[in-house]
Amino acid sequence: MDYLEPMSDGEIAPDQTDDLKAVIAEMNAVLEGTGYSPPDLEPHTVEQLRHIVDKKGEVKHTWEALGQALEEAGGLDALRDRWRHPYTHHSNRLEMEGPLDESQTIRIAKKHQITDGQGLLDILGLLTGLSGDDRLVVGHDAAFQYALQLASELRENDRAIRQSDIRDLNRILETGKKYKTGERPGEYAKHQRTISRSSIDGTQVGVRLSGQTTDPAFIAAEMEEMCDWLAARTHLTEEWGGLIATVAHAWITRIHPFSDGNGRTARLLANLILAHGHWPPVVIKSSSDRPRYLDGLAESDEGGGIFTLYKLFLEVRERKMSDILAQPDVVTATFFHNMEQERRRQFERWTVVCKSFLETLETRLRGTFRCRIESLPDYSDYFLASQRKAAPRIWAMRIFSMDRESVGLIWTGYCSDPMESYILSKGMAFTPSIFFDVDGHDMKHWRSASDATSGLFNIDEISLQNVEQGNLDDTSAVAVAIRMYSSTAKGKRGVRRMSRGSEMDVVLQDFDTALDVVESALLRLSINREIENPVANSDKEDNE
Repeated sequence: MDYLEPMSDGEIAPDQTDDLKAVIAEMNAVLEGTGYSPPDLEPHTVEQLRHIVDKKGEVKHTWEALGQALEEAGGLDALRDRWRHPYTHHSNRLEMEGPLDESQTIRIAKKHQITDGQGLLDILGLLTGLSGDDRLVVGHDAAFQYALQLASELRENDRAIRQSDIRDLNRILETGKKYKTGERPGEYAKHQRTISRSSIDGTQVGVRLSGQTTDPAFIAAEMEEMCDWLAARTHLTEEWGGLIATVAHAWITRIHPFSDGNGRTARLLANLILAHGHWPPVVIKSSSDRPRYLDGLAESDEGGGIFTLYKLFLEVRERKMSDILAQPDVVTATFFHNMEQERRRQFERWTVVCKSFLETLETRLRGTFRCRIESLPDYSDYFLASQRKAAPRIWAMRIFSMDRESVGLIWTGYCSDPMESYILSKGMAFTPSIFFDVDGHDMKHWRSASDATSGLFNIDEISLQNVEQGNLDDTSAVAVAIRMYSSTAKGKRGVRRMSRGSEMDVVLQDFDTALDVVESALLRLSINREIENPVANSDKEDNE
């Protein structure tokens, strides 16, 4: 989606209106049947909508990239584990419960560690007998892990969220608590409820007395309606998981189906949905996010506006990812992951360009030589060659005469010292070099083509450069560094010797010109072979 720029009067530029309307249309499709609505397309909402458009995809991409960078350390599951204790602490403190200090929450959670893969009954058994802050912390931590485990199972089994799943989350949260009204944890309330909201210091700032929470007789029906809505949007969680999670959270807090733990259950459900869509968890800080959080909930309750809460959910996820990205081990892992990804992109591009070079050369040589393309380096060989590390020669192409006599070989390996000097001087990238050998007739004694022909074949080495630029099918940006065989020079006692080309003998050509140079050198080699073997050629003509 293009960046949305408001005009001077706050209106949207005409060429951006359609894009913005498309976003609103998608949000309306997601929200259909909920009673919630996106903001109207008014000037004052333009900046907020622009933020959503810009950040929604960015958050998802960064989260997935982090998971890939930390794959060896557990990937996304390991990242979510970094959320567990802060999430448990702040979710409890939003309800004015649990330890005041996060370090105490962490200490309790580690004392009663929940292991991955534990079933519901095992978790409930562990919670039995706990009380006070221990029960609050361990119950919430266990419920969060259970929610993540459930998200994976739903994906694997292609199953939607059921009422029983939500009741299980509340059951884990509230195990060990007894209600004066007689219900048990995980059971729907059988009495009327009101919602009070308190400030951070515990003073009451608002009590909703309008009776808008769902009547106990209709809780199961409304919960079923919400689950049906979620089931119809299971396939949208990867694209609109943030919005779906926000709606589910607001919806369940409005129903207020349980005697206690409704807010925590709503936040767990939201994170279950986010995990299902491969999104980062949302951690609402009790210390700083509470006013905006309560304001967003009030707006969703009173007028069905969901945008304020949705925007907050997006921002807090972005904030937590920034925290994670700043951690030293993540910085290191991300750096090496990004470097690896860039190398792989260069490898893929180089492979396409090199294959194009060989295929085009083979086409040009038809009628003079028979060519057979063999293989190209895989990623590990490419990487070693790019680092100038020892690796086997990779046979790229065999060249035969028209009567199928072996003539030469094109192979790849790491660049020579002169080519290295040239590449460094020009600030170019190291890639595998292409070399040319001629057949020693027994196919066991290949010799450098330029050495064997005393410079008649005048190319020592080729390096494909700028391969990361342009489209895969476009070689116009590709530059080819060609190290030419040097001119003759007098050696000791006046003997004329040929010397390998130095960095001074490297020329930079475009892709097509480089092919012309290689083709010309091979044609000279063909002509020379005919001159050197007149008898064989005469016999060939007689046979024809």
